[in-house]
Amino acid sequence: MALPLVLWVMIGFFEDVPSELIEAARIDGCSNFSAFIRVALPLVKPGIVATAILSFIFSWNNFLFSLIIAGFKTRTLPIAVYNFLSYEEINWGGLTAAATIITLPVLILSLFIQKHIVRGLTLGALKGEEDLSAISGQRSAGENATANCWELTADRFAKEGIVRLEGKSAIVTGAGRGIGKATALMFAREGADVLVPDLDLATSEQVAQEIRTSGRKAVAMQTDVTQAADIRRMVETALREFARSTSWVNNAGITQVRFPLELTEADWDRTLNLNLKAVFFCPRRWRARWSSGARVSS
Repeated sequence: MALPLVLWVMIGFFEDVPSELIEAARIDGCSNFSAFIRVALPLVKPGIVATAILSFIFSWNNFLFSLIIAGFKTRTLPIAVYNFLSYEEINWGGLTAAATIITLPVLILSLFIQKHIVRGLTLGALKGEEDLSAISGQRSAGENATANCWELTADRFAKEGIVRLEGKSAIVTGAGRGIGKATALMFAREGADVLVPDLDLATSEQVAQEIRTSGRKAVAMQTDVTQAADIRRMVETALREFARSTSWVNNAGITQVRFPLELTEADWDRTLNLNLKAVFFCPRRWRARWSSGARVSS
């Protein structure tokens, strides 16, 4: 009886999942099923909890269906409470006690998972900073999920002995975490040496150390790709450390999770400089110094 309700409610939750996250997961090596399990399902978890509660309450309180279809030995609790009513009298004491007992399981369950219920019922609504934080969390979850897909693909190549980039090197901007980290590790697992520039030197060094542990050469460096001086230094480091570089991945980027009227001029300039200007000037500077055969991915 609750199946139509579940389908009707859950369709809305899944439609709110950004299609870009699913597409990114597919590009990064996930199958349709893996993208559903690793990306879509975690994002709609609050909706699943809210739907489960609504379905449980709908089934728990069902009266008409049970009254007509159920037999004497398969009565639901609402039908049992109905037995306290008769033509001669109404047993108010027993009726009240039974109604209280029936209500308690739902109340207790709701108290334990009320946070998920509220998040599920408000999923997709924008009401303030908390909702914007939730969106940011969803995006982070999606990025982590797609990074996991990269890891799975790299593991598969490693098990099959596929080393396609032996003797080559790569530069992956913003490689300190998330998709950038997974990309750098995948290059290393396929045999490439990797330059690991990131705004956070600590995370860059951690990734570089992980690559060195796998037997490949890695160089960590603190880099702001919006600054021309840092771009020059990054390219010169690659020229000095690596005999040949064939790949450049423009991974560094940011998203301002705010309402448009709350964006400052500095926020807008920072977003354009990192997401647009750096994507143009980084590979241009690099391509001017390297010989033919280079590849750029943005």
